[in-house]
Amino acid sequence: MVGPSPISGETRQDEIKALSDALGLICESGCVPFLDVFDRLLASEARMDEIAAGDGAHPGTLEYDALAWVLQESSGWLNWFD
Repeated sequence: MVGPSPISGETRQDEIKALSDALGLICESGCVPFLDVFDRLLASEARMDEIAAGDGAHPGTLEYDALAWVLQESSGWLNWFD
C-alpha cells in the first residue's frame, strides 16, 4: 500500500501525516507492505508549487515524476511484485 500524498497549504498537512502514520501501523500489523511517501513528496518544492498552482490537491506530471523517484529510492519495493 502506498500512503497518502501531501496537499497544498499547511491546513491539513498534520491530519494527512497522522493518517499516513496510522495506515503504516495498520499495514505493519497485517504484514502488508507500506510505502510512506508523505515526507518525501512534501520535500519536493517543484511538486508542491505545481499543486498550489492548480486546485491545491492534484498536481500535473511532476507528481508522477516525484512519486517515481520515491519508488526508485525505496528499498524493497520490487519485492511487492513477487
